[in-house]
Amino acid sequence: MQHLGWGRLCLRDKPTPYPGERWGLDNGAYMCWRKGMPFDGDLFLRRLDKAYAMGMPYMAVVPDIVAAGIDSLIFSQAWRK
Repeated sequence: MQHLGWGRLCLRDKPTPYPGERWGLDNGAYMCWRKGMPFDGDLFLRRLDKAYAMGMPYMAVVPDIVAAGIDSLIFSQAWRK
C-alpha cells in the first residue's frame, strides 16, 4: 500500500495513523446501515473534529444513504462543505 501511495481509511472514534502515513476518514454510514441503526451526523462531526486535531486526513468520505440512489447523492452533497 505504501508503494502505491495509499493509506488506511479510518473508521474508529479516534484515528491512529502511523507516523507519516496518509490516512482518510470514513463516515461510518454503511456500518450503521448494516446494524439497522440510523446514521448519527453529530457523531460523525465529532469524529471529524478529532481527526483534524490529529492532522489533516488526505480525504474524508462524505455521509451517504446506502442503496438510496439520487436521494443519497443529494444527502451527500449537503455534507460537502
